[in-house]
Amino acid sequence: MSGIALVIEAVNVILRHMGELPDGPEVRELRHKALGYINEAVLWKDVRPRPSGEVRDALMKKVLVLHVAVNKLGGGRQG
Repeated sequence: MSGIALVIEAVNVILRHMGELPDGPEVRELRHKALGYINEAVLWKDVRPRPSGEVRDALMKKVLVLHVAVNKLGGGRQG
């Protein structure tokens, strides 16, 4: 799985988990971040040269932080 596909799949899992949470300002803010991360990864498809490993790693770290934040909102449930 490419780095782009991995980011998109990870964020899609997070979005599915957020779909189980009651709507509210925190959920909307996290959803907005998640969609921004997907957009960032999709833009990589057309960028030459491809983003550096550091840039890709930074986005994956943001996705991990998002995952933790969503789990906290969901009471620590795993999706």
